[in-house]
Amino acid sequence: MHQVQVFLLTLLLAVESLDFCFNDFLQGSRLNSTVLKKVDVSTKIECVVSCVQEPCCRSINYRKRLPQGLTSLCEMLHDVVYSGTSPELKKNRFYDYIYFNEPRKDYISSCITDKVDTMTPEFDLTFPAKNIQNYILLDNYVPEMSTVTLMFWINTLQAGTMCVVSYAVKKRAAELKVSVGRNTEYDIIIAPSTKDFIYIEASENIPSLQAVTITLWVKRSYERFMRYVYYYLKPRETLLSFYIDDDVFNLGIAGASVTKAMVPTYKDEYWHHIATTWSSETGHWKIYLDGSLVSIVHGVASGITIPAGGQLLLGPVIFWPHDSSLSRLNIWNYEVDGHALSLMANKGPTFENGNVFAWYGVKSKSMGDMTTFQEAPSDLRNSRSHSVHQMNFREASPTNYAKVENVFPSLTITVLTACFWAKILKTDCGIFTYSTSANNDEMAAYFYLNRTLDLIIKSERRDPGPLISAPESWHLYCMQWRNSDGLVQTFQDAIKLEMGYKAVGHIIPSNGIMVLGQQRAFKGSLAGLNFWTYFLTINTIQGMAAGIINVNGNLLQWRDFRTEHVFGDVSIVERSEAEIP
Repeated sequence: MHQVQVFLLTLLLAVESLDFCFNDFLQGSRLNSTVLKKVDVSTKIECVVSCVQEPCCRSINYRKRLPQGLTSLCEMLHDVVYSGTSPELKKNRFYDYIYFNEPRKDYISSCITDKVDTMTPEFDLTFPAKNIQNYILLDNYVPEMSTVTLMFWINTLQAGTMCVVSYAVKKRAAELKVSVGRNTEYDIIIAPSTKDFIYIEASENIPSLQAVTITLWVKRSYERFMRYVYYYLKPRETLLSFYIDDDVFNLGIAGASVTKAMVPTYKDEYWHHIATTWSSETGHWKIYLDGSLVSIVHGVASGITIPAGGQLLLGPVIFWPHDSSLSRLNIWNYEVDGHALSLMANKGPTFENGNVFAWYGVKSKSMGDMTTFQEAPSDLRNSRSHSVHQMNFREASPTNYAKVENVFPSLTITVLTACFWAKILKTDCGIFTYSTSANNDEMAAYFYLNRTLDLIIKSERRDPGPLISAPESWHLYCMQWRNSDGLVQTFQDAIKLEMGYKAVGHIIPSNGIMVLGQQRAFKGSLAGLNFWTYFLTINTIQGMAAGIINVNGNLLQWRDFRTEHVFGDVSIVERSEAEIP
C-alpha cells in the first residue's frame, strides 16, 4: 500500500489547525455511491480539505480537470471502500478515489437517508447558456451496444445545431453523438392560392405498403375540395390517395374503390391536426381530428398491398384554385397508435418524421413551383387548446358577465345552432343574449323557474319549453332554429327534447353584442359555447356529448371569449370540468 500523509502550511493558515491522513493509491477509479455534495475545486488537496470540513464526508471522487474545463470536480461521499477489488469501485480514467485514515469518521445512516429523501426522482436539466463549460459527465456506465435507443424531452431556446449526447472511448473521441438543430426547411409550409401542386422526387426507399399512417397540419378556408396525398404509378393508376370533399374524407387504395367517411367540419381558418391510419390486415380505416378519433370504417381494402416505386404528389388540389395551407405532412408504413397521434396533436407541432415520407427537408425533395413554400406562421399550433377553458360565475349578479361586441359581422342568419356545456346553479336566468340596436332579445337562451330551457328568437318566448333534468350537473345543450318553418330543436346530452316553432321568415341581423350572464343573472359554469349557421347532425351532437369530438362553430367560437371579455366576479379556468376532448 502506498500511503501519503500531507500537511500543507498554506491550508493550515486558512482553516486553522487540520490533521488528516489520506490514501491516494486508487487512481483511475471512481466509487459508484450516493454523492452527498459536488464542488468545483482547483486542486486535489483542496478537494481533500473540503471533505475534512464536511461532517458527513468520509471519502471523495476527484475528477481531474478536463481539457475543455477550467476547474476540477470534487464529489463527497459517505460510503468508504478500502480495497481496489470492491465491486462498487469502477475503473475510470478521469477520476481518482481517495479515502481517509485520519480522521476516521463513523458511519451515520442519516447522512445517506437525508440525502436520498431530498433527491427528486423526476427533474429537468436547464442549460441557461450555450457554453462548452455547461455539461453533465457520466462515466463507465455504458455497456457494449449493438443497438441503441435514445429518448428525451427537449426545449431549445435558440436556433442552431446543439449536441445533446456524446459518447467517447479511449481510441475514438466521437463513438456516438446525437445533435439537434432547427432547420428552416422544416418550418416551411405550403400556402398556395393557385392551382400549383408539389411533386416529391421518386424514392427507391418507398416500400410496398400493407398499412399506412398519414399525419398533417392544415388550415382550411372555405373551399370544398382539397387533396392531401396522391401516390401513383402512372396517370390514372392510383396507389394511394387521401383527400377531402366538403366534410367527407376520401381514401383510395390500389385496386379498391374509394371509401368515404363523414367528419365534423373544420373550415374555420384555424390550424388543425389530421391523422388517418389504414391496415390491409384488419381493413380498418381510422380518422383523427385534433387528436380525437372521429371516424372508423371497417372492411376497407382488406388484403390489398400498395405497390412500391410510385410518384408522390403532396397537397393542394390541381383542379381549381383555393386558399389553404399545409404543413408537417408525414407518412409511415404502419399504424401509429392513437395515443401517439393524440400526443402529436396536443403537443404539436412536434418534430416527428415518417419512415416513408418525412416533412423534414421537404423543400429539397420537391419539384415544381417553389414559391408555394413559406416560413411557418406563429399561429401554427393546435387551436383546440384554446377552446377547453370554462367560465365560473360564482354569484348571480348583473355585474358578473362576459361580453363580445360586433359579432356575426356582415352576415344575415337564417339558420342557427348553439351548443354549450353548462352547470346551472340558479333558475330564472339568462345563459346568453344576443342584442342589436333594434332588439335587446334578438336571440337568447333562457332557463325558467320551472326548469325549462328556451331559445328566444326575435323576443318570441316559449314557456313552458322542454324540461331539463339535473341542471346543477354538467350537461351538453344544443339548440337549433331555422327560419324556413320556424323549427326549434333542443338537445340535452344528445337526447332530443320537445320541439317548437317560432319566428318564421325572420332574419337575425349582424354586428350585435353577445353577452353571457348579466340579464336575469346567471350562476354556475359555462364551457364550449359555439354557434353555427346550419343544423348539426345527430352524430356530431352525440360525439360532442360523449366527449369524443370538439367541433368549433363557424359563426362564433368559444375561443373568442377570453379574459379581456370578462367583467365582475367571473373567473376563467384553463381546462374544463366538462367532458370536452
